[in-house]
Amino acid sequence: MKNLLLLLLQIIGFVCAVGFILSVIGILWGKPMHLKGAEVPADWRAAISFLVAAAVIGGIFYILDKKKKA
Repeated sequence: MKNLLLLLLQIIGFVCAVGFILSVIGILWGKPMHLKGAEVPADWRAAISFLVAAAVIGGIFYILDKKKKA
């Protein structure tokens, strides 16, 4: 069960990181990016929130993965 939790954390963190990258690209190019029909907002607040979410989830994943190996 713990492996499933770690896998879900990795997937969610990766999606947040991709959202941050697409949001920054959208800001720099001046138009929002689309990912399989979903529009990623071209807004700095959204980009920062994606980055913070990815960092928090990455930190949680790191701590849980470290405890699992010990």
